[in-house]
Amino acid sequence: MNGSRRWCLGCGAEWPTATSFLAEIETGWGLVTTTVTRTHLQHRFAALLADLADEQLGELEDWLADMEAKLAHQADELITVW
Repeated sequence: MNGSRRWCLGCGAEWPTATSFLAEIETGWGLVTTTVTRTHLQHRFAALLADLADEQLGELEDWLADMEAKLAHQADELITVW
């Protein structure tokens, strides 16, 4: 942690609260694990965006649109089940 901000100076990961930071540390952040955390994925995604060529942005846009459609479909299915 860096003072009152809850972000990693090494990787740029951020946490909404000090409690969430400590919880992630206690559950094995930094250790070899098969569990993927949102913070880890956010960092990887941000690093990837910085390195994308302009022509790759369209591919990413298509992938995001597909992912959003899948999530919306899942949400619709959950609503119809209830």
